[in-house]
Amino acid sequence: MRRILRKFRPRFVKHLFRTLLLQMFLEWIGVKGWDSLKLQVSLMISVINQLWIQKVLLLFMEQVTSLNLEIVRALAREGIPSIGMSPFSCGWSTCQRNMTEADISMVIKAIDAGFIPVLHGDAVLDTLQECTILSGDVIIRHLAAELKPEFVVFLTDVLGVYDRPPVEPGAVLIREIAVREDGSWSVVKPILEDTSKPVEFTVAAHDTTGGMVTKITEAAMIAKLGIDVYITKAGTDHSVKALSGFLKGGIPDDWLGTAIRYMS
Repeated sequence: MRRILRKFRPRFVKHLFRTLLLQMFLEWIGVKGWDSLKLQVSLMISVINQLWIQKVLLLFMEQVTSLNLEIVRALAREGIPSIGMSPFSCGWSTCQRNMTEADISMVIKAIDAGFIPVLHGDAVLDTLQECTILSGDVIIRHLAAELKPEFVVFLTDVLGVYDRPPVEPGAVLIREIAVREDGSWSVVKPILEDTSKPVEFTVAAHDTTGGMVTKITEAAMIAKLGIDVYITKAGTDHSVKALSGFLKGGIPDDWLGTAIRYMS
């Protein structure tokens, strides 16, 4: 995504700058005033920023909707009736990245009609920042609060939450996390050797929505609702067990992942 933007932005800004500079100059010829020229420059910068934001918004939405379509197609090939839904199109919006509008009426209608709605992290309008990236982790937390599922599963590229970046030697998979009433959480299993050392997380350079940090924060908020959350690796037997509801009867020792539960 960032590679695309780096290649795209210089060409776009250069072309736009030339066009607006020519327009500004032609208008200034008739006015011949320095204050007018400064105003034109200010307006030109404002227009460039606005159009750049729109271009980035559209480019990001094109990428995520294309990926969403691939997932819907994959489900369809397995005979699963699903339908892709864009949070932007559904009217979701934020204010300084905090959710202000989250209409799930179409999600509920799709479920009632026998479809599985497939939502994705999306670019949405923000009342103070023009637009922002709405994380899929935040979306699932709002859906969980409204729909009250039996459990929620986060699928990632690692087996779960580790006590340090999993690429580091000696990284330990955290099997269970307990969430308290105030939203704080602690590791229940396994008992870590150095409990005074905080759990460390990394965020990939391409991840603009917080990575595992956001995932655990949102998972903790879901667990506070009395909904168990499981984090495990996609495409494994562990993810199949989590998605099938097998873990509701108890988590076997051979299951690899992280369970997050509310502790009253």
